[in-house]
Amino acid sequence: MSSIQSQPYSNPEPNPTTSAIARRQFLGLSASAVLALTLGGWPQPVSADSSVSGTTSNGDSNVNLNIKERYRIFVPNITVARGGKATVVLRSGENCTIDIPRRVADQSEFTVKGKGLQGNDIVIVMHTLYEPSAKIQENIEYEIESAGFIQDVTKENCQEAYLQITEGKYFDDLATLDLLDYVVASSKLDETIQQRYEVASQSSRLVAIEEAIEKVLANSELNQNQKQVIRGTHQYVRAGDPVPNFEELTDLAAIIAGAELSPGLQQYYLQALAKAKAVTADFIIVQLIADPQQSPQLTEEDRSKYLNVYQQVRDGQKVSDQETLNGLDQLIANSNILETCKVLYLLAQDRFFEDAASAQEDFGELTRVANKVKRTGVGIVPTATNALSFLGVEAGTGVTISSLSGAAATNATLAALGGGSIATGGFGMLGGLAVATGGAALIGAAGILSIALVSQLDGQDLKNLGVAGLTGTLAGAAAVFVAWTGASVLGFAGTLSGAAAITATISALGGLSVLTGGASLVAFGTGYVVWSFLKGKKKRDDNILHQLEARLYTFIEEISVDDSLFAFLKTKLPQEKYDIEEVFFAPDIPLDKLTKALKKWGKVGKGEKILSFVDISLFDNGKAGIFFTNQGIIWRELGSSGSVSYRDLDIYTAGKIADVLVDKEQKAQLADVIWEMHNTFKMT
Repeated sequence: MSSIQSQPYSNPEPNPTTSAIARRQFLGLSASAVLALTLGGWPQPVSADSSVSGTTSNGDSNVNLNIKERYRIFVPNITVARGGKATVVLRSGENCTIDIPRRVADQSEFTVKGKGLQGNDIVIVMHTLYEPSAKIQENIEYEIESAGFIQDVTKENCQEAYLQITEGKYFDDLATLDLLDYVVASSKLDETIQQRYEVASQSSRLVAIEEAIEKVLANSELNQNQKQVIRGTHQYVRAGDPVPNFEELTDLAAIIAGAELSPGLQQYYLQALAKAKAVTADFIIVQLIADPQQSPQLTEEDRSKYLNVYQQVRDGQKVSDQETLNGLDQLIANSNILETCKVLYLLAQDRFFEDAASAQEDFGELTRVANKVKRTGVGIVPTATNALSFLGVEAGTGVTISSLSGAAATNATLAALGGGSIATGGFGMLGGLAVATGGAALIGAAGILSIALVSQLDGQDLKNLGVAGLTGTLAGAAAVFVAWTGASVLGFAGTLSGAAAITATISALGGLSVLTGGASLVAFGTGYVVWSFLKGKKKRDDNILHQLEARLYTFIEEISVDDSLFAFLKTKLPQEKYDIEEVFFAPDIPLDKLTKALKKWGKVGKGEKILSFVDISLFDNGKAGIFFTNQGIIWRELGSSGSVSYRDLDIYTAGKIADVLVDKEQKAQLADVIWEMHNTFKMT
């Protein structure tokens, strides 16, 4: 069985359709050869289940880590009840089919002989929500029933989402899934039940992501070996472990950016990819500082000081010890570690996130990202016409799962980045992408660098990968990584709660448009940012609950211009036609106004989504107005309220709705628009 660590670039199978990738493979092999000569040969991976010795920072004792190749999977309730089979994709990219015993217990571990890298054993940990004695389903259904939602249909939506994830399926209404996550996390349920639910919820998202990856690979021109390497790299990302090859992360980022996935899931996985790159760079840099063989010129005192300063850089903190910082700069610049690690370090040190507004604008344009990387890398990135292109074909990192020992494994203060990895006992992506200040600057730098690298792929590269186009995902994603890093590092909303915390977080992330619309939203997926930052608060906040709920009743992603009803509204209801009223279109409807309207008067039905909101309230607070939905019109004014489908509209009702406006001429104009809607869309 081949190993993707020891063979980062296998020779392609004879296949005329894959000859187009020869350019990238040649560059990759060339870069790998240069690095191999520099380091004195290929790094040899350690057996996945062998004991690994590492010296502590005191140098007077050893720790033995027996780290095995581990996989965590979620098993649907019906499979646990009856028994069955499951297919696990391994780090080699190969499939492994296993038997699931009937009534298997949550977190049961099973060893499979000889299926790991280098023919070693693997461990599979099984997670499930099935346990009748714990009454998990009854408890979660009770939380849904007692949550205090503002719309009756919300309970039904959440119950449907829960049943889907217990079956191991993806629930395609991501807004509802986010809301259910908050209900469970802010409940008084036992923490073990909350954790089991979290694994099931994240597994649901991964189902959609992995199906999308497979669909893109099926349309690619890669041979089977190349596909296996990408599948295997995904397993490292999923596990939260350091990766053996940076280039495959770029390929995965391109696949995700071009896949048929909701923007929320795209950004969710792009963040995981950034974390994987940051975890790998973190491991390599820490080893450089702490390992006497790699940096023999440093004293133990130097190592301690360098590690402390590096942690400050990595976490986005300002460094006061400039002398040590300069020494660390020189150590990293003159070392033989990968150039990607050097660039990530300098980007993090540059504090690109400090001025959120200007940084988002700067990094939102990918050409500026490229120039920034080039400027940052002056003196350390090898001379080339395009520094990003060089980084894109950089050699494998040589990191193996079993090498998670020594300085990186024993230094508790530097464990934040790898703390979620399966290798260190965590859950990887199945534990969610909890946002923490630890490593935020390095993760953010990895994110914008990854996006910049993807932007450098040419048309043939994308065709080989099976990617048709990347649309506007990349620019928005770069801006979001900057905003996310700034808000995380600078501690926005950290000491606030309730509405004040939401307001501060939204402001830190560039304003309401990030949460309710615009390019950043398309990349990130609406209120996921608020959820990520505030979900650590165990006490339920009704303000957060209701704003997350409000997202269920509008479109939280850009609506296609091919949607004729939406295009009609955008044309016929321009803001400039109205003096007092405010006119909003999905996904740019402010959540605070929408939440207030839904509480006071806007009762919507199942499957009904708000396309446009005309706020006619005296204080612009959403307490009165008109909803134009995908099914009909809902309105409320002091003397008039009601709802009607487009099919059932008549001239009288059109006039009655228009009467909510103050200006006589504008009333007539709106009545004409509504009647035209009836004639055009009465069969919808």
